[in-house]
Amino acid sequence: MIDVTKEDLFPTSIFHTKINEDILLDIKKIVEREKQNWKKGLHNIKAKTSGWEGLKYPPVREIANLCCETILPSISKESGWGCDMWSCQEAWINVYQKGDYANYHTHFGTDYCCVLIIQSGESNLKFHDPKEVTSMYKFFEIKEEKILNEEEGILLFFPSWLGHSVTKCKKERITAAFNFKANLSTLTKE
Repeated sequence: MIDVTKEDLFPTSIFHTKINEDILLDIKKIVEREKQNWKKGLHNIKAKTSGWEGLKYPPVREIANLCCETILPSISKESGWGCDMWSCQEAWINVYQKGDYANYHTHFGTDYCCVLIIQSGESNLKFHDPKEVTSMYKFFEIKEEKILNEEEGILLFFPSWLGHSVTKCKKERITAAFNFKANLSTLTKE
């Protein structure tokens, strides 16, 4: 059984678990072998990426399968959604050099996302409060944002609508990102 931790954030929850170090090493080998062929400019990511075809790499595909078959059904049950079948729409590997970043964005068009921190760039993943994005803060409220203390091996799950960005990296940062869709025909009311 995989231990998944829930953390409340703004009007939603995020979930995280740890991934086996061997898989991280396998992805780092892919990065070293192929990053010179990757380009910057995958939508909001201002860092080199593998592009949308990350599922062609066996360790990335292994993580996607683990997410679809075990972790997302568990999160779904915990959250009361009743969806036990998921598919990975796409995955990609990112290599941020010092000064690289990602603009604010969401992943509309998918149902859930996750990011694997393969190598930390010193706490760069930032979640934005939806109230700030929609200008719903009152003058007396304190604006919130959450910058995560990234740890290598953390696999972090969040709803696709939750706005996020990556602050300028102080050192090399490597991540793998995933977009998932729920199979709506498996939804049940609890």
